[in-house]
Amino acid sequence: MTSSFLFRPRSANLVIFLCSLWLTLFTNGIYFQKVIEVYPVNVTNSGFLIAIALLQFSLICLILGLFGVKYLIKSLLILILLSAASSAYFMQTFGIVIDEDMIRNSLQTQPAEAFDLFTINLIVTFTLLGLIPALWVIMTPIQWKPLRSEAISRVKLIGFCVVLTLACLALFYKPFSSFFREHKPVRFYSNPLYMMYSSAKYASNNFIDHRLILQTLGLDAHIPVDDTERELIIFVVGETARADHFH
Repeated sequence: MTSSFLFRPRSANLVIFLCSLWLTLFTNGIYFQKVIEVYPVNVTNSGFLIAIALLQFSLICLILGLFGVKYLIKSLLILILLSAASSAYFMQTFGIVIDEDMIRNSLQTQPAEAFDLFTINLIVTFTLLGLIPALWVIMTPIQWKPLRSEAISRVKLIGFCVVLTLACLALFYKPFSSFFREHKPVRFYSNPLYMMYSSAKYASNNFIDHRLILQTLGLDAHIPVDDTERELIIFVVGETARADHFH
């Protein structure tokens, strides 16, 4: 009876809704922890904290609703669930953020290095937060309506997410304005939103052809022949530390 209830056919929108809710509640522990450090739980901040959670849910649901089309939806949800579970573990354990550099490092990690990261805690976290819901997605049949009805239903879901997003931002405009402006590092822990942004940025910078037109600069720079006191010095700068890479 329980098994049939868990894996009974469901609409695509309901599967997206439930996966978005799961991701918001169970893979964002470190994100909400960082938020509470800035906005402690009290009567004054309670409404804004709820709005942050609702905004997180609505944005995840919006993205999944936009890209979760037929023949792609299950693969997308499984990939997001497994990736978010892994990200949650590494962010919580090591205090890192899944930015573009971390995506690059993970793709370039050798098997021996990757094996060193496997721990019991990683396996447990990955199984509970990612593998179990991914198996639920695999085993749950999705009921697809006729194309027109499915499109209308999906537009309603996307519209709901947009309205919820705008309502949260409008009702708490000043706190969100301060949050986005002054606490940018906190948003880096938003899971899986920042991970998806970093992945898209990495793909854009590495797999899309960005042809640059090289221009010769400084053609007018020269030292007069009769000037023997000055020297032309060329600095070749290797790696530099950037403030936005410190979290």
